[in-house]
Amino acid sequence: MTTVDELRVMMLTWEFPPRIVGGISPHVYHLSKNLANEGVKVYVVTCDFPGAPDHEILDGVEVFRIDSYKNPSPDFASWVYLMNMNMQKEAAAIVKNLGGVNIFHAHDWLVANAGIGLKHIFRKPLLATIHSTEIGRRNGLHSDYERMIHETEAWLTYEAWTVICCSNYMVSHVKWAFNIPE
Repeated sequence: MTTVDELRVMMLTWEFPPRIVGGISPHVYHLSKNLANEGVKVYVVTCDFPGAPDHEILDGVEVFRIDSYKNPSPDFASWVYLMNMNMQKEAAAIVKNLGGVNIFHAHDWLVANAGIGLKHIFRKPLLATIHSTEIGRRNGLHSDYERMIHETEAWLTYEAWTVICCSNYMVSHVKWAFNIPE
């Protein structure tokens, strides 16, 4: 088990270097590296990437890349769902092997299900960073697909002990989009 003085954080993200699709990857990389520099033990669980090792220590951060294509999926939403199932399973095994973590930190809706599941399995706090929202990306919700993503984002903000945003604009936007109190 962990001691009071030893903070262990497991970050969940679908993208982490060398996979860079948008801003989540560099954000999680720099946040995890800076936390590690401050003495926090940081574990990042992310999707695999061609040529990247399944397990490595990168700038003081222990990175685990899970097989994100373990199950065939007919579309992106199904892939996200199946990736989350596999991420939760693999992350749970990692946590048990490590002897526990203090906090789970999910980055955006793409890892919401895994983060929420781990929170309940291990009865530990879940932090959520919302990098963008579907309603903001699409200037509204115009399809069931977009509403599904929005509801997943809303569920993540509801389950999180703390919701983190990367700008003052996003703070006000997320409060509005998900009816989050001050």
